[in-house]
Amino acid sequence: MSNDVSHVSGMKEISSPRFAAFYTWMIDQPLVRRGFDPLRRETVGQAQGVVLEVGAGGGQNFPFYDQSRVVRVEAVEPDEAMLVEARRRLTAASIPIPLTRAPLEVL
Repeated sequence: MSNDVSHVSGMKEISSPRFAAFYTWMIDQPLVRRGFDPLRRETVGQAQGVVLEVGAGGGQNFPFYDQSRVVRVEAVEPDEAMLVEARRRLTAASIPIPLTRAPLEVL
């Protein structure tokens, strides 16, 4: 289930489908993954408890959260197109990750 606070007064609608598609394609390339996955594993692997992931993008960090250390991740992303990609990656997560569409300023 996705939360959406796009109705907040003054919030500019953000959706960049071309960028989201290109970024997702690029970040999934084997050479790029070989470089980024170890960094994600190291950084995200240190998370514990309830985590706030600001600017979740396409959810590339989701598979790296350790279910023995993290209770849940609250993921926030302002771009609707990136949230579409993030929703696809929820199946790779071993913990609950509610997604919220909002810029950080409204939290």
